Amino acid sequence: MPGLMDKWSIIRSLYHTDAGHSSGDQICFTGYPAAPNVPPEGPGNSMPSCGSIVAKQFEQILKTYDQAEENFKPETILAQLTSGLRTINGIAVNGDPSGENDREVETTTIDSIGFGDAEFRNVTAVVRPQRITKDYPDVDGILGFALFNDYLLTLDYRSMQVKVARGTLPAANGADILNFEIENRIPVIEVAIGRIRVRAHIDSGNFVAGFILPEEIVEQLQLVSQPVVVGRARSVSNQIELKQVQLKDTIRIGGFDFPQPTITFPALSDTNVGFKVLRDFALTFDQKNRRVKLVRLAAAS
Repeated sequence: MPGLMDKWSIIRSLYHTDAGHSSGDQICFTGYPAAPNVPPEGPGNSMPSCGSIVAKQFEQILKTYDQAEENFKPETILAQLTSGLRTINGIAVNGDPSGENDREVETTTIDSIGFGDAEFRNVTAVVRPQRITKDYPDVDGILGFALFNDYLLTLDYRSMQVKVARGTLPAANGADILNFEIENRIPVIEVAIGRIRVRAHIDSGNFVAGFILPEEIVEQLQLVSQPVVVGRARSVSNQIELKQVQLKDTIRIGGFDFPQPTITFPALSDTNVGFKVLRDFALTFDQKNRRVKLVRLAAAS
């Protein structure tokens, strides 16, 4: 409680003449005073009552789990709420790669997450809406990069497979094995754009474009076409207008070339390599040694 007192204000012009706790609950839950006619069993309620608020919350839970209202069973919902999930137990900072739009979000602890032969225990999870735009995949949750810190994590986009294994990658060779850093919870590699070398986020959550560049980088490059507005992009906490243009230069990631690519700008911070490029690769991350291996996959026939 002491850590929250700086968020309170005392408004001395507000007062009341009712010291009843139950009627106070009614005001706090609904914004309205209790009904004037007090029955023998306790203060009366005006709509919406506490019970209707609880029912409304259950309705949202049903939607989250994609269940139809006619299949509503309180014991089923209770089991889903308590299966591996504990109560909200902390606060974390969540935002986008710019580092300028961070916000506090609640966290909970998941006793166990498992897929295949891998299992992770006592995982701290952020509680927030997962589908942040209408085009975003309809998922129940997101497994963060840091979850696989002790494993080799392979994202094989062409085969649509995730592989988790023990081991290490060989030393970086500048071709198919690169060093990376972690910045704002995202892996960062070096990318060449013509003669310019830039830092680039490997962003598997970017479904908008293959390459997103900062505007100040685009201004230094030779262009094949004029920029055109193509839409808007949204992170967890920010929204920007996006433009698209074709470059004369080649973008190089390690030993892989992308001649005269069509790029999108502006990036929220550093250059961003998204799904439309990553989908042609299998990427294996060795987080302990900060290395990533890229294997360009043949197109399906």
